[in-house]
Amino acid sequence: MYPVLRDFTDPEDKERTVYRKGGKYPRKGYKPTKARITQLQTDKNKQGKPVIGDEIKESTAKK
Repeated sequence: MYPVLRDFTDPEDKERTVYRKGGKYPRKGYKPTKARITQLQTDKNKQGKPVIGDEIKESTAKK
C-alpha cells in the first residue's frame, strides 16, 4: 500500500478508481505494475508531480 499525496484517477485501473489525498493506493483487487508505481511516485505522470508516497510496510505483529 502507498499513501496518496494528491487526488488522481489511475487510467490503467479498469474501474477508473478516484484516489483521494490521505487515502491508500492501490484499491483491493488491483495490482499495478512496478513501472506504474514508479511513474506515480515521480513527476513522470500526467500531473507532473508525485501522487503517491513510499510504500507503507504493514506490521504483522498483533498488539
